[in-house]
Amino acid sequence: MNDIILVNPNYTESKDKRFCFHLPIQCYPPLGLAYLASSLKKFDIPVKIVDARALNINEKRIVEMLHSFSPKVIGIYVTSFNLPHIYNLIKEIKNVMNSTIIVGGPHITHYPQSVLSLGADYGIVGDGEKSLVKFMKKYGKEDVQNIEGLTYFKSGKIFVNSLKPIKNLDILPFPSRDMLPNERYYSPLHKGMVTTMVTSRGCPFDCIFCGLPNKKSYRKRSPKNVVKEIELIANEGFEYVEIEDDCFTLDKKRARRICELIIRKKIKINWGCETRIDCVDEKLLALMKKAGCTNVRYGIESGNEKIRSDVIGKKITNEEIRRVIKSMKKEDLISVAYFMFGHPTETLKDMKETIEFALEIDPDYADFHLAIPIPGSRLLEIATKEGKVRKDVWDKVIKGVPIPVYVPNGVTLAEMIEMQRLAYKNFYSKPSCIIKNLKKVKNIEDLTLKIKTGLILTKNQLMRF
Repeated sequence: MNDIILVNPNYTESKDKRFCFHLPIQCYPPLGLAYLASSLKKFDIPVKIVDARALNINEKRIVEMLHSFSPKVIGIYVTSFNLPHIYNLIKEIKNVMNSTIIVGGPHITHYPQSVLSLGADYGIVGDGEKSLVKFMKKYGKEDVQNIEGLTYFKSGKIFVNSLKPIKNLDILPFPSRDMLPNERYYSPLHKGMVTTMVTSRGCPFDCIFCGLPNKKSYRKRSPKNVVKEIELIANEGFEYVEIEDDCFTLDKKRARRICELIIRKKIKINWGCETRIDCVDEKLLALMKKAGCTNVRYGIESGNEKIRSDVIGKKITNEEIRRVIKSMKKEDLISVAYFMFGHPTETLKDMKETIEFALEIDPDYADFHLAIPIPGSRLLEIATKEGKVRKDVWDKVIKGVPIPVYVPNGVTLAEMIEMQRLAYKNFYSKPSCIIKNLKKVKNIEDLTLKIKTGLILTKNQLMRF
């Protein structure tokens, strides 16, 4: 009998066609659950992970698996985008089992009242490793209500215990990848066995749309500790690792040291990361390339400097962006640019400017999203104040109401969706994009990967309400 089963829910086909989070463009391991599992194992607490996303199983099959394991506690990872599925999953679990259900993840951190709306028994906010271990040690033996980071209900009221972030990340055991179905994970950019890792937690910036669980907090692992894990990953047969830091090169000196150690130790593995335009330079990109980096993802958000700087809060100029994308091309690194439609005060003219800028800088890949006022973001505060969404909108999403989109004054949602469709169409149908991608095809596996990614992107373009 397992004391606790950790569940990564699946995304099911939604009637709401604005969003395509269920599309299998990529499938990465639930790293947070793997960290929780390794911390529990350290204290000999029996644990198992069910990655329903990777296994592609529905609610009924998840419940059957959980029932066969008969766990005392079931831990479920929650994001703002899979709320209806989690609500239904918890309801199905409670129909056949008496296990205690505890939820965590970014949505719970910023909107802990969802614990009640989802039908769970407890929630954990912030870094969950220490809190969950303490919970499992005390559960069934003594009162758990004084545990840091725990959300619980008493006398009809919700209580959220404060939690201090884990400062020294080096003390955490490496995530338990051996408990995951590693053969089922894949990337749109790389073939072979892939996995993920984090070298830091949090981001000191405050972009308007961001609802990160560790926003305005930044803690980093030592280069030695990071490279030790990278070496272990390579020795376990993984061919590519996605570094999921919010801003990997925020500390350029640390990023350089990590790259130098990878090179010195002759670790052969490809990797990619996400960072900010103003946190890289040509020398650092060249070193990253030498250390095995193949791609870097940047949040550019808008082609209009005023929107990007004054509204979003990302004070980066178009010229800085042009320079970095040019350096990426020089180093033969794949560039991925993220753009977004629906910032406050944004007009259709501004959105067209974003499309034109994406075509001008010509990254290898571009994603165009609609602005979603997620819990923890300044955008949700603005949308609520302006009366564009209700305060309880995310409780309504749990019950099946469509995910809210921020629509600026003077623009309609239909026009935003058309801008998104136009952006994808113009970017991926341009001859230079097609030729560039064909030139990178080295074998049939590369061609298959390109076709698969292209078909998914095409399907994204055709999404409608």
